[in-house]
Amino acid sequence: MAAGNYTLELSAQDASGRVTPEDARPSVNVTVKAPAKSALDDLQIAGQGDDATITQGDDENVSVLVENVGGQSGEFTIELDIGGQVTDTETTGTLESNDTETVTFSTVTGGLAPGDYNVEVSTEDSDSTVTGDLTVELDTPIVFDGGLTSPDNTAIQFDIQSTENTDTTINGIQIESQIGDGSEVWSDDNTVDITGSQQDGFIEGGGNPAANALDANGNSEELDTDAIISPEDTATVFVGDFGESQGNDFETVDDFAGFERVSEADDWDIRITLELVGEDDADFYFEET
Repeated sequence: MAAGNYTLELSAQDASGRVTPEDARPSVNVTVKAPAKSALDDLQIAGQGDDATITQGDDENVSVLVENVGGQSGEFTIELDIGGQVTDTETTGTLESNDTETVTFSTVTGGLAPGDYNVEVSTEDSDSTVTGDLTVELDTPIVFDGGLTSPDNTAIQFDIQSTENTDTTINGIQIESQIGDGSEVWSDDNTVDITGSQQDGFIEGGGNPAANALDANGNSEELDTDAIISPEDTATVFVGDFGESQGNDFETVDDFAGFERVSEADDWDIRITLELVGEDDADFYFEET
């Protein structure tokens, strides 16, 4: 019987076949309550809502608000999925109709590698699901801070930020390009320019691509002048142009439509590694859009 309010009438039939008259039949009102059913809301990933960024190794919580939107009391099993893998399950207490409970999955992110993850919380009893996004950044003194552009369609530019409480020095760079035949990068002014920091760093092109082009096959190159990033300071990294040296000329290999930042596990086109003094390198991966 479906949920709702019903009136039941009782009647009887004697041996001679006479039936209780309608005006003499007793009746009773019956309410059929819908079974318990969950609804999910207010996904919190690391306390940042449904779109969170953490550092590798941070062991954060994921929580969700569960409401019983059915008519009967019940318990609900809640499942957490991170990156397509079931990470944890929790069960609510007994919830009466319209009652709520916050379910917390404790310390569930500590083992995640750097990258982007889809977070999904669902229940077994219904199709109620909430989803969010989690970015895990490499534990490094220098992190990506947005501002990603291709200012002249053959270069890449982005912002970085220091997470340290002391100065961070960048003294080298590695560039690996998997686009076209971009075996070298070069520009009229600076092949690499890190500006806006306490001390700007660069590799100077020098106007002669045959002599000064920067190899883009992943080999390390020292900066002509180190960049020094103050605590919690930001700076802009410019790398370009991408192409090949043709004697004393420069041939652009590819015009970039644009870039998006991706992880190492993705199908990346350009990797830029900033070499830090006394610290692990900071890797940044980008894909042409």
